[in-house]
Amino acid sequence: MISLAEIRKMQREYRQRLGASDDVESWGYINNWKKSPYSCSKAWLYQEGGAVLAYLLQYTPISPNMITVLYGLAGLVAGALLIVGTKAAVLTSVFILFFKSVLDWSDGLLARIKGKTSITGDILDWYGGSLGAWALPIGLGFYVAQKSGMMFYYYLIPLFPLLAMGKLHSYAFYVLYKKYVTAERLRKYNGDTPLNGKPGEASNSTLRKIYEKLERYIGHRAHTVDFICLVLLVETFTNVFVSWIIFLAFVAKEFITFTASFYFAAKSGWAEKELNKKLGDLSGAFAINEERQVPAPKE
Repeated sequence: MISLAEIRKMQREYRQRLGASDDVESWGYINNWKKSPYSCSKAWLYQEGGAVLAYLLQYTPISPNMITVLYGLAGLVAGALLIVGTKAAVLTSVFILFFKSVLDWSDGLLARIKGKTSITGDILDWYGGSLGAWALPIGLGFYVAQKSGMMFYYYLIPLFPLLAMGKLHSYAFYVLYKKYVTAERLRKYNGDTPLNGKPGEASNSTLRKIYEKLERYIGHRAHTVDFICLVLLVETFTNVFVSWIIFLAFVAKEFITFTASFYFAAKSGWAEKELNKKLGDLSGAFAINEERQVPAPKE
Protein backbone atom coordinates (compact mmCIF):
# COMPACT_ATOMS: atom_id res chain seq x y z
CA MET A 1 0.00 0.00 0.00
CA ILE A 2 1.28 3.45 -0.91
CA SER A 3 1.48 5.59 2.21
CA LEU A 4 -0.66 8.69 2.66
CA ALA A 5 2.49 10.84 2.80
CA GLU A 6 3.61 9.54 -0.61
CA ILE A 7 0.16 10.10 -2.12
CA ARG A 8 0.01 13.62 -0.74
CA LYS A 9 3.41 14.28 -2.29
CA MET A 10 2.20 12.91 -5.65
CA GLN A 11 -0.84 15.17 -5.44
CA ARG A 12 1.18 18.29 -4.60
CA GLU A 13 3.74 17.73 -7.35
CA TYR A 14 1.07 17.05 -9.96
CA ARG A 15 -0.99 20.09 -9.00
CA GLN A 16 2.09 22.31 -8.98
CA ARG A 17 2.89 21.23 -12.53
CA LEU A 18 -0.67 22.01 -13.58
CA GLY A 19 -0.58 25.34 -11.79
CA ALA A 20 2.48 26.32 -13.76
CA SER A 21 0.93 25.46 -17.14
CA ASP A 22 -2.85 25.56 -16.84
CA ASP A 23 -5.38 28.37 -16.43
CA VAL A 24 -7.78 26.38 -14.25
CA GLU A 25 -8.53 28.69 -11.41
CA SER A 26 -7.89 26.73 -8.22
CA TRP A 27 -4.62 25.12 -9.32
CA GLY A 28 -2.74 28.39 -9.50
CA TYR A 29 -3.59 29.39 -5.92
CA ILE A 30 -2.21 26.47 -3.93
CA ASN A 31 0.91 28.32 -2.81
CA ASN A 32 -0.40 31.87 -3.09
CA TRP A 33 -1.76 32.46 0.40
CA LYS A 34 -0.93 36.16 0.53
CA LYS A 35 -2.70 37.12 -2.70
CA SER A 36 -5.70 34.77 -2.53
CA PRO A 37 -6.12 33.28 0.97
CA TYR A 38 -9.65 32.01 0.34
CA SER A 39 -8.91 30.36 -3.02
CA CYS A 40 -5.68 28.94 -1.63
CA SER A 41 -7.50 27.49 1.39
CA LYS A 42 -10.10 25.85 -0.81
CA ALA A 43 -7.47 24.47 -3.20
CA TRP A 44 -5.65 23.04 -0.17
CA LEU A 45 -8.91 21.44 1.01
CA TYR A 46 -9.46 19.78 -2.37
CA GLN A 47 -5.82 18.74 -2.63
CA GLU A 48 -5.69 17.11 0.80
CA GLY A 49 -9.22 15.70 0.61
CA GLY A 50 -8.51 14.17 -2.79
CA ALA A 51 -5.28 12.61 -1.48
CA VAL A 52 -7.04 11.06 1.53
CA LEU A 53 -9.84 9.68 -0.64
CA ALA A 54 -7.37 8.19 -3.15
CA TYR A 55 -5.43 6.63 -0.24
CA LEU A 56 -8.57 4.97 1.12
CA LEU A 57 -9.68 3.69 -2.30
CA GLN A 58 -6.35 2.45 -3.69
CA TYR A 59 -6.97 -1.23 -2.85
CA THR A 60 -10.72 -1.30 -3.33
CA PRO A 61 -12.60 -2.45 -6.46
CA ILE A 62 -13.67 1.15 -7.04
CA SER A 63 -12.14 2.41 -10.28
CA PRO A 64 -11.08 6.00 -11.01
CA ASN A 65 -13.84 6.27 -13.64
CA MET A 66 -16.43 5.39 -10.99
CA ILE A 67 -15.27 8.38 -8.97
CA THR A 68 -15.47 10.57 -12.09
CA VAL A 69 -19.03 9.40 -12.77
CA LEU A 70 -19.94 10.09 -9.14
CA TYR A 71 -18.53 13.61 -9.55
CA GLY A 72 -20.80 14.21 -12.56
CA LEU A 73 -23.83 12.77 -10.74
CA ALA A 74 -23.11 15.00 -7.74
CA GLY A 75 -23.60 18.04 -9.97
CA LEU A 76 -26.92 16.67 -11.22
CA VAL A 77 -28.09 15.90 -7.68
CA ALA A 78 -27.17 19.42 -6.52
CA GLY A 79 -29.25 20.92 -9.34
CA ALA A 80 -32.16 18.58 -8.64
CA LEU A 81 -32.17 19.53 -4.96
CA LEU A 82 -32.49 23.20 -5.92
CA ILE A 83 -35.56 22.26 -7.95
CA VAL A 84 -37.07 20.67 -4.81
CA GLY A 85 -36.52 24.02 -3.14
CA THR A 86 -37.09 23.10 0.52
CA LYS A 87 -34.73 24.44 3.17
CA ALA A 88 -33.13 21.02 3.75
CA ALA A 89 -32.79 20.39 0.01
CA VAL A 90 -31.15 23.77 -0.64
CA LEU A 91 -28.68 23.32 2.25
CA THR A 92 -27.80 19.83 1.00
CA SER A 93 -27.29 21.23 -2.50
CA VAL A 94 -24.94 23.91 -1.14
CA PHE A 95 -22.96 21.24 0.72
CA ILE A 96 -22.59 19.13 -2.44
CA LEU A 97 -21.66 22.11 -4.61
CA PHE A 98 -18.95 23.17 -2.18
CA PHE A 99 -17.35 19.77 -1.57
CA LYS A 100 -17.93 17.77 -4.78
CA SER A 101 -14.64 18.93 -6.29
CA VAL A 102 -12.83 16.68 -3.78
CA LEU A 103 -13.98 13.85 -6.08
CA ASP A 104 -12.57 15.68 -9.09
CA TRP A 105 -9.20 16.05 -7.35
CA SER A 106 -9.07 12.37 -6.41
CA ASP A 107 -10.07 10.46 -9.57
CA GLY A 108 -6.98 11.34 -11.60
CA LEU A 109 -4.73 10.72 -8.59
CA LEU A 110 -6.34 7.31 -8.05
CA ALA A 111 -5.86 6.54 -11.75
CA ARG A 112 -2.14 7.30 -11.49
CA ILE A 113 -1.81 5.19 -8.34
CA LYS A 114 -3.56 2.22 -9.97
CA GLY A 115 -1.92 2.74 -13.36
CA LYS A 116 -5.31 3.23 -15.04
CA THR A 117 -5.03 6.63 -16.68
CA SER A 118 -6.99 6.74 -19.93
CA ILE A 119 -8.52 8.99 -22.55
CA THR A 120 -11.95 7.69 -21.48
CA GLY A 121 -11.30 8.95 -17.96
CA ASP A 122 -10.36 12.37 -19.28
CA ILE A 123 -13.55 12.51 -21.38
CA LEU A 124 -15.65 11.50 -18.38
CA ASP A 125 -13.96 14.19 -16.31
CA TRP A 126 -14.85 16.93 -18.79
CA TYR A 127 -18.36 15.49 -19.18
CA GLY A 128 -18.89 15.42 -15.42
CA GLY A 129 -17.92 19.06 -15.19
CA SER A 130 -20.32 19.91 -18.01
CA LEU A 131 -23.20 18.14 -16.25
CA GLY A 132 -22.65 20.32 -13.20
CA ALA A 133 -22.32 23.44 -15.34
CA TRP A 134 -25.75 22.73 -16.84
CA ALA A 135 -27.53 21.43 -13.75
CA LEU A 136 -26.70 24.42 -11.53
CA PRO A 137 -28.32 27.18 -13.68
CA ILE A 138 -31.35 25.00 -14.48
CA GLY A 139 -31.85 24.10 -10.82
CA LEU A 140 -31.31 27.74 -9.88
CA GLY A 141 -33.98 28.76 -12.40
CA PHE A 142 -36.59 26.52 -10.76
CA TYR A 143 -35.51 27.71 -7.31
CA VAL A 144 -35.91 31.37 -8.36
CA ALA A 145 -39.27 30.69 -10.04
CA GLN A 146 -40.65 29.00 -6.92
CA LYS A 147 -39.26 31.59 -4.53
CA SER A 148 -40.52 34.54 -6.58
CA GLY A 149 -43.83 32.96 -7.62
CA MET A 150 -43.38 34.43 -11.12
CA MET A 151 -44.12 32.32 -14.22
CA PHE A 152 -41.69 34.48 -16.19
CA TYR A 153 -38.72 32.49 -14.87
CA TYR A 154 -40.27 29.15 -15.87
CA TYR A 155 -40.34 30.39 -19.47
CA LEU A 156 -36.65 31.31 -19.30
CA ILE A 157 -35.46 27.95 -17.93
CA PRO A 158 -35.66 26.05 -21.27
CA LEU A 159 -33.66 28.82 -22.94
CA PHE A 160 -30.52 27.87 -21.06
CA PRO A 161 -30.13 24.27 -22.38
CA LEU A 162 -31.39 25.27 -25.84
CA LEU A 163 -28.84 28.05 -26.20
CA ALA A 164 -26.08 25.92 -24.68
CA MET A 165 -26.77 22.98 -27.01
CA GLY A 166 -27.34 25.17 -30.05
CA LYS A 167 -23.91 26.79 -30.28
CA LEU A 168 -22.85 26.44 -33.92
CA HIS A 169 -19.13 26.12 -33.25
CA SER A 170 -19.68 23.07 -30.99
CA TYR A 171 -21.62 21.30 -33.74
CA ALA A 172 -19.02 22.42 -36.29
CA PHE A 173 -16.23 20.82 -34.24
CA TYR A 174 -18.16 17.56 -34.14
CA VAL A 175 -18.67 17.55 -37.92
CA LEU A 176 -15.06 18.54 -38.62
CA TYR A 177 -13.42 15.90 -36.48
CA LYS A 178 -15.99 13.16 -37.03
CA LYS A 179 -16.45 13.58 -40.78
CA TYR A 180 -13.54 15.52 -42.23
CA VAL A 181 -10.58 14.11 -40.30
CA THR A 182 -10.58 10.84 -42.26
CA ALA A 183 -8.01 9.35 -44.63
CA GLU A 184 -10.26 9.88 -47.66
CA ARG A 185 -11.03 13.52 -46.87
CA LEU A 186 -7.44 14.37 -45.99
CA ARG A 187 -6.13 12.86 -49.21
CA LYS A 188 -8.64 14.95 -51.14
CA TYR A 189 -7.74 18.21 -49.43
CA ASN A 190 -4.03 17.47 -49.57
CA GLY A 191 -4.16 16.95 -53.32
CA ASP A 192 -7.12 18.30 -55.23
CA THR A 193 -8.39 21.20 -53.15
CA PRO A 194 -5.88 22.29 -50.50
CA LEU A 195 -7.28 24.12 -47.53
CA ASN A 196 -6.50 27.82 -47.17
CA GLY A 197 -4.62 29.19 -44.22
CA LYS A 198 -1.49 28.15 -42.37
CA PRO A 199 -1.36 25.00 -40.24
CA GLY A 200 -1.65 25.92 -36.60
CA GLU A 201 -3.28 29.28 -37.39
CA ALA A 202 -5.71 30.45 -34.68
CA SER A 203 -9.23 30.68 -36.10
CA ASN A 204 -11.49 31.25 -33.12
CA SER A 205 -9.43 33.49 -30.81
CA THR A 206 -12.10 36.22 -30.64
CA LEU A 207 -14.84 33.72 -29.81
CA ARG A 208 -12.63 32.13 -27.18
CA LYS A 209 -11.88 35.52 -25.57
CA ILE A 210 -15.58 36.39 -25.39
CA TYR A 211 -16.37 33.06 -23.74
CA GLU A 212 -13.48 33.28 -21.26
CA LYS A 213 -14.45 36.83 -20.23
CA LEU A 214 -18.04 35.80 -19.54
CA GLU A 215 -17.03 32.53 -17.87
CA ARG A 216 -14.74 34.40 -15.51
CA TYR A 217 -17.66 36.28 -13.94
CA ILE A 218 -20.69 34.03 -14.52
CA GLY A 219 -19.96 30.39 -15.14
CA HIS A 220 -18.89 27.22 -13.39
CA ARG A 221 -15.60 28.50 -12.01
CA ALA A 222 -15.00 27.88 -8.33
CA HIS A 223 -15.44 31.49 -7.19
CA THR A 224 -18.77 31.79 -9.04
CA VAL A 225 -20.13 28.55 -7.57
CA ASP A 226 -18.99 29.59 -4.10
CA PHE A 227 -20.68 32.96 -4.48
CA ILE A 228 -23.93 31.23 -5.49
CA CYS A 229 -23.64 28.97 -2.44
CA LEU A 230 -23.20 32.03 -0.23
CA VAL A 231 -26.25 33.73 -1.77
CA LEU A 232 -28.36 30.58 -1.28
CA LEU A 233 -27.29 30.36 2.36
CA VAL A 234 -28.15 34.02 2.98
CA GLU A 235 -31.55 33.62 1.29
CA THR A 236 -32.29 30.48 3.32
CA PHE A 237 -31.92 32.27 6.64
CA THR A 238 -32.98 35.83 5.74
CA ASN A 239 -35.53 37.66 3.62
CA VAL A 240 -32.90 38.67 1.06
CA PHE A 241 -33.68 37.57 -2.51
CA VAL A 242 -31.07 38.34 -5.17
CA SER A 243 -30.50 34.94 -6.79
CA TRP A 244 -32.83 35.94 -9.64
CA ILE A 245 -30.10 38.31 -10.83
CA ILE A 246 -27.62 35.43 -11.04
CA PHE A 247 -30.07 33.29 -12.99
CA LEU A 248 -30.76 36.08 -15.48
CA ALA A 249 -27.00 36.56 -15.84
CA PHE A 250 -26.63 32.86 -16.71
CA VAL A 251 -29.29 33.15 -19.42
CA ALA A 252 -27.76 36.37 -20.77
CA LYS A 253 -24.33 34.76 -20.92
CA GLU A 254 -25.65 31.81 -22.93
CA PHE A 255 -27.46 34.15 -25.31
CA ILE A 256 -24.31 36.21 -25.90
CA THR A 257 -22.09 33.15 -26.44
CA PHE A 258 -24.74 31.55 -28.69
CA THR A 259 -24.89 34.69 -30.85
CA ALA A 260 -21.11 35.04 -30.96
CA SER A 261 -20.75 31.35 -31.82
CA PHE A 262 -23.14 31.64 -34.75
CA TYR A 263 -21.51 34.82 -36.02
CA PHE A 264 -17.92 33.55 -35.97
CA ALA A 265 -18.55 29.90 -36.94
CA ALA A 266 -20.78 30.88 -39.88
CA LYS A 267 -18.12 33.17 -41.36
CA SER A 268 -16.57 32.00 -44.61
CA GLY A 269 -13.26 30.28 -44.02
CA TRP A 270 -13.74 29.62 -40.28
CA ALA A 271 -14.14 25.85 -40.64
CA GLU A 272 -11.22 25.63 -43.06
CA LYS A 273 -8.93 27.54 -40.71
CA GLU A 274 -10.04 25.46 -37.75
CA LEU A 275 -9.35 22.23 -39.63
CA ASN A 276 -5.95 23.54 -40.73
CA LYS A 277 -5.14 24.42 -37.14
CA LYS A 278 -5.94 20.91 -35.93
CA LEU A 279 -4.04 19.28 -38.82
CA GLY A 280 -1.06 21.50 -38.07
CA ASP A 281 -1.15 20.46 -34.42
CA LEU A 282 -1.38 16.78 -35.36
CA SER A 283 1.45 17.08 -37.88
CA GLY A 284 3.65 18.66 -35.24
CA ALA A 285 2.82 15.90 -32.76
CA PHE A 286 3.59 13.16 -35.28
CA ALA A 287 6.86 14.88 -36.22
CA ILE A 288 7.95 14.93 -32.57
CA ASN A 289 6.99 11.26 -32.20
CA GLU A 290 9.02 10.32 -35.28
CA GLU A 291 12.07 12.19 -33.96
CA ARG A 292 11.85 10.25 -30.70
CA GLN A 293 11.77 6.95 -32.59
CA VAL A 294 14.85 7.67 -34.73
CA PRO A 295 17.60 5.29 -33.50
CA ALA A 296 20.82 6.82 -32.30
CA PRO A 297 23.74 6.44 -34.76
CA LYS A 298 26.21 3.67 -33.98
CA GLU A 299 29.67 4.76 -33.02
